[in-house]
Amino acid sequence: MKKSNLIVLAIIFSVSCSKGELSKKDFPNYIIGKWKAVSLGKKFTEIGVKLPAGFSFKKDGTYSQTFIENNEKRTLKGKYKIFYNKFIARLILYQKVPRRIKITGLVDFVTPNTMKVVLSNPYVVKHPVRFSSDFLQTYLRIKEEN
Repeated sequence: MKKSNLIVLAIIFSVSCSKGELSKKDFPNYIIGKWKAVSLGKKFTEIGVKLPAGFSFKKDGTYSQTFIENNEKRTLKGKYKIFYNKFIARLILYQKVPRRIKITGLVDFVTPNTMKVVLSNPYVVKHPVRFSSDFLQTYLRIKEEN
């Protein structure tokens, strides 16, 4: 009787621990689409970056990013990759336009339609290791019309 109770408890525990968590192996699929920023983080607003802002990630591994900086619309373009393990997912942006630069960051999906990102432009912040509220950007998926 005790052995069967332990087995039932183990099954309940394993199901409850995984419930609600999105698998990092699916992040490369989740990211594809258009995203609208709802917040950019304190540090980016301090240097003149503001809304509206957004990302577009394509299946072919290319991206574009738009935002307002010093009251001018900016567009960045390049390629992207997501690397992940059991604990974190790292987003790498290989920007080509307007200049070549490698931007690294962390990405997490609260839901398949809500993305949280911390990016490290070498001119603003060094390599991020955690989701700091000063640099946390939140994006919502834009539903595409058919």
